[in-house]
Amino acid sequence: IPATYFIVREKVAHWADVCLALGVPVGLLGGTVGATGMALNLASPDIVFPATAIMLLTVLYGGLISAIGYFAQRQARSPSQASLSNGLFAIALIPFLGIIGWCMNAAAGIGAFFTPATLFVFYGVFAATFYFLKKVSSQDLVNAALFSSMLCLVAGLIQWYQSDGTDRSAIAFAMNGLNCGLLIYIVVYLWSLRSRTESIEAGKANWHWMEVSAFLVFMLFAPETIRETLINQQDEEAALIENAELENRLVLLEKRLALLEGS
Repeated sequence: IPATYFIVREKVAHWADVCLALGVPVGLLGGTVGATGMALNLASPDIVFPATAIMLLTVLYGGLISAIGYFAQRQARSPSQASLSNGLFAIALIPFLGIIGWCMNAAAGIGAFFTPATLFVFYGVFAATFYFLKKVSSQDLVNAALFSSMLCLVAGLIQWYQSDGTDRSAIAFAMNGLNCGLLIYIVVYLWSLRSRTESIEAGKANWHWMEVSAFLVFMLFAPETIRETLINQQDEEAALIENAELENRLVLLEKRLALLEGS
């Protein structure tokens, strides 16, 4: 809200453009921060589904804000003539970072959101971006952030499945890739408003971020997969066979006791 207020007041961008660009990323970031804390600290499976529903509320609100911005873009308006000054950039960014930092600390502690593996991946991708491109634009930085998040997500899921679902650090690796990527995207968007020549394809970026986030949610928090269903069925069948064997043994013991009492 503070960022939108200052951007619109200074006529840097139309409020619809700001809502379209920031609604989905901020909503997804709120959801992934909460999901990271839930995945790292959750002990009882009974509260997984209620906690997931609460987590997805921020995604829903962010999607609604972006949808409003998308349809409001059709209003006739004159193009913006101003750019975001350094002071307003700091004023818009600091409250946002403060709120996100507070949420991270409340969810799992700040340290849990900056794992060495995640930082290494982002450092490598951004270093390659600046090395191979002579001039790096805001769109290039957004693409690098998205690619880094995808690498962290896939590598974290591989680590998670290799540990048979017991390595919580793998969850942190995957989810922190999204957290860092979304955070960088929001900062880069605000930074791009400082220049009249910089622009970001917000609609396309939002779509990609939703795809990556949905992939993570369904891989970690979805209902039972076919593999899990088959394993549960096998366990149930084995338990039934074991119970039947115990019942047969009890029947034999009762017969023997009856014979002993009769003699």
